[in-house]
Amino acid sequence: MKYLIYFLFLAIVAGLNAGVAPFLQAQGAAPNFLFLLALAFALDKENYDCFFIALMAGLFMDALAGLPPGSFSLPLLLMVFLASAAARQFLVMDASLKFLGLFLLPAQLVFNVGFVAVNFGLFKIGMTSDFIGWANFWRQFASSFLLNLVFIYPVYIAVVQLKIFIRKQILREYKAR
Repeated sequence: MKYLIYFLFLAIVAGLNAGVAPFLQAQGAAPNFLFLLALAFALDKENYDCFFIALMAGLFMDALAGLPPGSFSLPLLLMVFLASAAARQFLVMDASLKFLGLFLLPAQLVFNVGFVAVNFGLFKIGMTSDFIGWANFWRQFASSFLLNLVFIYPVYIAVVQLKIFIRKQILREYKAR
């Protein structure tokens, strides 16, 4: 039941990513709600659901961009792995709003560098005809970071509320048995 709720939530966020984010552009960059969702889940020290979220969010981003599977999924999984490991190592308690900005910059660097590297590999083996290179990456990085910094807080709060809802659903199912 939990993963079905996650999938439906991801589908809604993917719709926001495709429908709303283009209207929030600044200097050609838009906030990436699926990336932010994966990062918010990665900062949870309780479980490893962040990997399911990252894989599904990456597949949604691959489909929305028309790129081969793995173009966004692999960098997103790498970013979630590193962010989750850092959160487990350095955070004493669960992440709070004051730590989100600290995790966003390295997470976005890992994700963007990973995306360019995977895209270059796919271009070299002929799976994609377009190479999105470093010039595009650096040109849009600052504006993309600032937009993601603005939207990480509402996304994190939505993730916390989703986790509370899921816990209540699990308790209801447990009590019903």
